Amino acid sequence: MGRPYTGWNGNATGKLPGTERFVAVMLFLYGGKLRNLGTWKVRNMRGRNKPSVHGTGRAIDLGYDTRATAHHLLDFLAKPEVADVLQVEELHDYNFEGSKFGRAWRCTRGKWIVFTSDHMGPGGNWVHIELAPAVAGSAEAVNAAFARIFALK
Repeated sequence: MGRPYTGWNGNATGKLPGTERFVAVMLFLYGGKLRNLGTWKVRNMRGRNKPSVHGTGRAIDLGYDTRATAHHLLDFLAKPEVADVLQVEELHDYNFEGSKFGRAWRCTRGKWIVFTSDHMGPGGNWVHIELAPAVAGSAEAVNAAFARIFALK
């Protein structure tokens, strides 16, 4: 079922070119409705004694202007044809209206799970995105993936 989930696989020594390119493309596509809240930072997950995927350089936090923007972004990234090409591995929606604890999408199941307990840490007006290592490590792979999605050749 779905693609494998990598999770934390060791800390990077700095920002990864594919991750940074992914952020730049998303900010461009959403024309000022998103803001980059951070990518690479070696730290533990909020409220947990486990390393954060941010340390790998493959995680992204994007703030948004409205819930409509958040829904559009997450619906786009969770589409199977988009998630597979961009190699999106996980999405977190910390401020989901259906649960005060948020929801998460993962490539292994290809669907959203709504949490009924504090599984993801504190809520907030941002989304969390995790990319597979091959895409996160290559700006060219990100460019090729977006070109494939939008049929820009």
